[in-house]
Amino acid sequence: MTAFKVHIVHVGNMNNKGTQALFKSDVYAINDIVNNEVFISVSTTDIEGVKRLNLSLNAVLPPVVDIPYEKADQLARKFGCGRGGLRYKGFALAMLVYMFVQVLLSVFSIVFVKAGLKAFYRGQVMEHVKNCDLVISHSDESFKESASLLPLNLYWVITWWSMLIART
Repeated sequence: MTAFKVHIVHVGNMNNKGTQALFKSDVYAINDIVNNEVFISVSTTDIEGVKRLNLSLNAVLPPVVDIPYEKADQLARKFGCGRGGLRYKGFALAMLVYMFVQVLLSVFSIVFVKAGLKAFYRGQVMEHVKNCDLVISHSDESFKESASLLPLNLYWVITWWSMLIART
């Protein structure tokens, strides 16, 4: 008998202890339900954080589409600038444009996979999704900002919409 294949998407940053606890409980629940006869792959924005958890995962992969503000935060840390600066806003805008490029690349790769060809963009993720028995959207707090008291300005509205597009 072959193992049941599960691919978990929308796994967020493991620096958030709540996200970490939810993810661990999801993996334990899947193993319980399938009696450990399961192949689990994960798409996450925090590959190293997920690997540090030492869970019974068979593959830890990047997401198909990155969340712009998370990539902008990574660039800001790398280049030593804060969220309030003009450089950060440039990173955020560039990553927003890049997100739409990723969406187009994903669509074309999906068409390739459906036609029986190899995906040219994030092919390993596409293969895991294609070959799995079940895709689970992780119980991450993806849209918590919509219920918070953050200011209703252009930056946050674009951030919320970009998260929705990336998660979809």
